[in-house]
Amino acid sequence: TITYSTYLGGSGMSAVTGVAVDSGGNSYITGWTDALDFPVVGGVQAVNGGNVDAFVAKFNSTGTTLLYATYIGGRGDDRAAAIAVDSSGQAYVAGSTSSNTFPLVSSLTPYLVGTKTAFALKLNATGNTLLYSTYLGGTAYDVGTAIAVDGSGNTYVAGDTQSINFPNSGGVQAVNAGWFDAF
Repeated sequence: TITYSTYLGGSGMSAVTGVAVDSGGNSYITGWTDALDFPVVGGVQAVNGGNVDAFVAKFNSTGTTLLYATYIGGRGDDRAAAIAVDSSGQAYVAGSTSSNTFPLVSSLTPYLVGTKTAFALKLNATGNTLLYSTYLGGTAYDVGTAIAVDGSGNTYVAGDTQSINFPNSGGVQAVNAGWFDAF
């Protein structure tokens, strides 16, 4: 049984790369778009920052109402890859960016240091405030591909890195052992 199905996008290319559902049945989607007319509702960023931007959107449980939809990105290539949602309806997104103008809030790193770096962000329940948004990577190529959140609000991000100086803090492997390593 298909409960609902819908289009979401503008006149350019768009791709959904992550889906999450909250306890009320609302669906959260994330991905990327190069459309300049992506259907923004509320949200933290009303216009495409340039090139390709990540997006986050929330539908009601019947898929009949777009509760919010927002661009998130700077002047480079910004692509969300994964999304998670907590019990309060706050969305957590991971992806990658080459934008030195990516919207940052309480960032671990204040500037882009690699050619492409992972990012992680948290949106409030109404999708109109970035609670945090951070670069996550070293001086090479880093991509966030998965994200999870626990009951205490701790965020877990996984992905791929080429950086020998990826911010590593006491894990089981202290150094990058190959061309691409997981983190």
